[in-house]
Amino acid sequence: MKVNVEFLRTKQNLEQEFNQKRAKFKELYLAKEEDLKKQNAELQAAHDNLDKLQKQLMEAQAEMENIKAIATVSENTKQEAIDDIKKQWQEDVASLQAIMKETVREYEGQFHHRLEQERSQWNQYRENVEREIAELRRRLSEGQEEENLENEMKKAQEDAEKLRSVVMPMEKEIATLKDKLTEAEERIKELEASKVTVLLFNIQDIPGTSFLFS
Repeated sequence: MKVNVEFLRTKQNLEQEFNQKRAKFKELYLAKEEDLKKQNAELQAAHDNLDKLQKQLMEAQAEMENIKAIATVSENTKQEAIDDIKKQWQEDVASLQAIMKETVREYEGQFHHRLEQERSQWNQYRENVEREIAELRRRLSEGQEEENLENEMKKAQEDAEKLRSVVMPMEKEIATLKDKLTEAEERIKELEASKVTVLLFNIQDIPGTSFLFS
């Protein structure tokens, strides 16, 4: 009887200890499970944040590539615009230079033509004067009347006046041609200067070139 009582007491103690340990284990299990849930939630949040950061990184990279592409296109467009303006300016200058050369050739041709005319007229006049002088000397040597001599001198003077009337307009025309040449040269300088100004204004209007003028 005593043995049974002792057994029952031992059994009760063991059951009580088991129940306590089971309760403690359950408590630890629940606490551990809660920690695992919390860690899983934090891990999921970290994954979500990582996905978000990766998405932002991809968007930033795509935007950077887009900016690079736009910058490349803008640079090419700017260079093309500058090249077009430079080409147009060079063509205009070449055209003006060709016009200038043609104008100079035309004026030189007119000048040389009139110069040859003047030389021919002068030679003819000189020959006439020389003949008249020779005739005067011959008549003087023959003792011709003074009246006839005066008439011959008057005629020679009239011939000189005629030649002067031809030479003077020629000199005026030469001066006029020189003035026109000077005016044409000044006009070309003005046009070249205006072309440079237009080129600078057009470059300023192109995006990305403002640093050139700062």
